[in-house]
Amino acid sequence: MKILHCLTVVMIVLLVTSCRTTEENYRGAYELAKASGERQDSLVSTLIANEQAPTIVNVGDETMKLRKEYVSLVNEDGVPKNKLKQYNIVVGRFRQIFNARSMASRMSSLGYESYVLVDRTPAYFVAVASTDSIEEALQLYKSVVADNRVVYKSPFPWVLELAQYIRRKPQK
Repeated sequence: MKILHCLTVVMIVLLVTSCRTTEENYRGAYELAKASGERQDSLVSTLIANEQAPTIVNVGDETMKLRKEYVSLVNEDGVPKNKLKQYNIVVGRFRQIFNARSMASRMSSLGYESYVLVDRTPAYFVAVASTDSIEEALQLYKSVVADNRVVYKSPFPWVLELAQYIRRKPQK
């Protein structure tokens, strides 16, 4: 009986020690999870980048970069609300409002009527022109692209079309 009891204890000890995880097991599981996460992250980031990238639209015989977005004016900048129209020429996008205001200031010093827009993320967009006409937006876009005083990072500049636009009634 004592031998059977000792044999049972030895079997339990062997069973418990053989099931313990080793550094190799941890490393293998980590590498597998890391590879799986990188594939998923790259897929998600590709989908987000494609959604955020402006599309090329035709206006008559010419093309321009256009992106539809829900945005509003940053109120603290003292820009009148009627400044925001259907199509806005965007020259920069930032995560921090300080950087957006800095670029807006630089663009103002070059003669542009720049202002800062914000979306829901929040991301801050620097815009330099606004209009209700897509044809006029094309002309403004072309003039901003042709301005060699400023070097833009890709994909800028582009035209931001307001995703939800409320037309104001003309004042009498």
